[in-house]
Amino acid sequence: MTAAKSPAAATPARPQPAAAAAKPQPAASPKPAAPASEPKNGGGAGLSSDDMQRIFSKYVAARKQNAERTDNVKFDNIEKTLRGMLPSLEKKHAGKKIDFEVVVKDGKVALKPVAK
Repeated sequence: MTAAKSPAAATPARPQPAAAAAKPQPAASPKPAAPASEPKNGGGAGLSSDDMQRIFSKYVAARKQNAERTDNVKFDNIEKTLRGMLPSLEKKHAGKKIDFEVVVKDGKVALKPVAK
């Protein structure tokens, strides 16, 4: 009977890997919140692609008028910067639409956030 207890002692070691296998299951489930984090055009929150294009055009025109370089200004970089700023601005100015104005500050063209 002593020999029968030895295999039984090895059995409790097996549930540990089973418990470890159970942990990855919740991580494998799809997250429905991921697509909702993308900016929407009609939700009132964020900036539409038309807004981005308008801001970019005004920014480039102001830089040309101020005799600043425009060859190093790319739409994607401006859009990424503005979209990166939006979450904190929307949190700070809850319930208001965030827009950006093109201003000349200290002789340089800049974008200034405005809560409306």
